[in-house]
Amino acid sequence: MLHIIWKDAAGESHSEQFAVGEESPLYQLSEQDTLTIRIKPGQADKFYIRGQIESTVWSVCKGALTILMVCFVVLAYFLVTLSGPSRLSRLFSNIRGEQLLP
Repeated sequence: MLHIIWKDAAGESHSEQFAVGEESPLYQLSEQDTLTIRIKPGQADKFYIRGQIESTVWSVCKGALTILMVCFVVLAYFLVTLSGPSRLSRLFSNIRGEQLLP
């Protein structure tokens, strides 16, 4: 969890806590570090931090890749299952150079 504290133009303190992934540059920050944030004018509680968005995009991409890999494995399983053991045996015997009787 990352906890940031800032003051707006009127000097009022604001704080926010959010999660970032280990690959995010924000993950490496310590208490003494400073970072630049962009605040939405008139709404000091709405802000933008570049590293936070990058971390979110990276997490979404990793999740999508994981889902695609799981779908591929499930699809491969069903294709092998539906093709039956005889086709699979022939495939592997052809790879090994063996000959099967028809």
